Amino acid sequence: MAKLLRLHAAAGRLAEETPEIIANPDAARGLEQALTEAMVGCLSSGNVDEDTVAQRQHELIMRRFRRVLEEKPSQSLYITEICKLIGVSERTFEVCCQEQLGLGPKRYLVLRRLHLARGALREAAPDRTTVTDIATRYGFWHFGRFAGAYQSQFGEFPSVTLHRQAE
Repeated sequence: MAKLLRLHAAAGRLAEETPEIIANPDAARGLEQALTEAMVGCLSSGNVDEDTVAQRQHELIMRRFRRVLEEKPSQSLYITEICKLIGVSERTFEVCCQEQLGLGPKRYLVLRRLHLARGALREAAPDRTTVTDIATRYGFWHFGRFAGAYQSQFGEFPSVTLHRQAE
């Protein structure tokens, strides 16, 4: 029950603080799966587990992670850097993200960078910048993959977003 409550609270925070992440079908599916597993766990066991020290520690780690994101809102962040800033191993960070967000940190950070790139493309002047400039600014080095991921996420290619602003 404690895990279900934590997941529910995390889903609420995601919906309030970063609705674009939770609107992603992969993220929503992962969160839904984690919530479903927690509910099944509640229904299949007769006892209620109290929060453990590890669970409270994971919540603390995720608060530190959110603080890092708040301090660097438009900066591309990488797992190694984040782990150093919040003082945990990559494996612990992976477990915390799966537990609290319903998806891994790599997927979460890619989605974040895609959204940052989209914002930059929307604000950019097409005659002063290129999709390549913006993609590299947000840590995308394989431009074909970036365009594919962008199109999959937003339903249009990055160049369409960039040039739509000129119209």
